[in-house]
Amino acid sequence: MNSTTITTQTTTSSLTIIQNLITQYTFTVIFIIGNFSNLANILVFLQKPLRLNAYSWYFEFVSLGHLIFLYFGCLTRIITTWSGYDLTRTSIIYCRIRIYFLTISLLMARYFLCFISIARCLLILRNLRQGHRRQVIATTQTNINRLSINAVHQFHRKDIQFIQVCIYILCNAFYGYNATYTFITQSTIKTAEQVAFNSFLSTIGLNIRYLYMAITFFLYTLVSSTFRKECFLAIKRIVHYRFH
Repeated sequence: MNSTTITTQTTTSSLTIIQNLITQYTFTVIFIIGNFSNLANILVFLQKPLRLNAYSWYFEFVSLGHLIFLYFGCLTRIITTWSGYDLTRTSIIYCRIRIYFLTISLLMARYFLCFISIARCLLILRNLRQGHRRQVIATTQTNINRLSINAVHQFHRKDIQFIQVCIYILCNAFYGYNATYTFITQSTIKTAEQVAFNSFLSTIGLNIRYLYMAITFFLYTLVSSTFRKECFLAIKRIVHYRFH
């Protein structure tokens, strides 16, 4: 056995060990935080002041999709890594159920994010048109442009929907790139080191994707003053109900 073969085996073994450690500990933390985050989102968006807004229902379904995906995706990997028992390899029924719910939950979250974006764009266009109608004939083009700039500025700086979509794209870009690369090169013969490295990158991409699903509550709290207000009120109601 030459030095090149030993080096390759060492690299492959090291990547596998690191990958397992990431799955064991990082996925576990993300799963716990993700449960709290998405359940808190649903609780806050179900509060009466927000429940009357159609956007709140969109965000609730996004959080529900994230929860389902975390349980059938993240939790399965955690159990497999900690116990060494992979139910997807021993039960074809569970394997199909898992794939079904993974697909449905992922599509649910994506579609409702699209609905949020489309609804928000339509609302902005409607507001701009109404602003134009209110302008008298003497209104200059400069004032009209100022109205458009202010609307776009508000959209880019304060809009929770826009920020969430941007974070979603950033957190899924790496995994999407790696999955595309794997699909394109699936007919290419790879060395054991290349396979291990691709698997390692896939795990990193999954970590970033799961991380996005786990931080939405903190994202909403940071960006939206309305969400923060309703969150504090919900906590007060729970504390009051618990101790009175």
